[in-house]
Amino acid sequence: EVRDAAAEEQRWSADLETIAERVGQPDVTAELVPPVGVVRVPRLRIRWDEARFALTGEDMWRWLLAGEPRVMIDDMSATPDSIEIDPFGLQPGQAEHVAEAIAAVLEAAKHPSKPQPERLIPELAGTWNVAVRFLHGERRHVLHLEQKGGAITGRHESEQFAGPVHGSADAERIALTLLGRYEGSTISYRLEGTLEGRRMVGQVVLGSATDHRQGPINLSQFGTARFEAERQAAR
Repeated sequence: EVRDAAAEEQRWSADLETIAERVGQPDVTAELVPPVGVVRVPRLRIRWDEARFALTGEDMWRWLLAGEPRVMIDDMSATPDSIEIDPFGLQPGQAEHVAEAIAAVLEAAKHPSKPQPERLIPELAGTWNVAVRFLHGERRHVLHLEQKGGAITGRHESEQFAGPVHGSADAERIALTLLGRYEGSTISYRLEGTLEGRRMVGQVVLGSATDHRQGPINLSQFGTARFEAERQAAR
């Protein structure tokens, strides 16, 4: 049987439009990504407002996989605020099931719209000395952080590499991502912890990925370690 490439692409696009129409809402965008290169399969990028949804791309992947019916999406393209849908394996009628499953996860993860009690946000702006402790040895970084509300940005430095820092902080949790480049790949340190006096303590998730495959699996492939950070005294 001869494949009709044009008909396949039309069917895939129709499936993605079905999903986009169902999940679209004021705080969610669904963007059709045209096919590129030799792989002529379009994709759908679904992105949500991190301030409105307690959800990451990895969370979405896990929730869909644990649901009924189970839905498997591409984990390699998941980001902190988006996923991508590859329609290649969808059978007729399955796009509706995928759309309903994604919409259900978004609804469950949505923050209440009513005003919430204001919580104290820790002040992290400044310079921090970080020790990442592995099973054998440790690596030290220096963080230079800036803060606007709960949003954290800045840079980090170590003997091996340096790069940007981004993340968030609230009364219960600090989450910082340190990125660096090494031999064409992105090195990722995800710090998740709490503030204890002048120290941050918690866990580091370690990974590495190419520019096009920065999903949760690759960015956690090296496992975890512990970290401790102490604020440098002002001079």
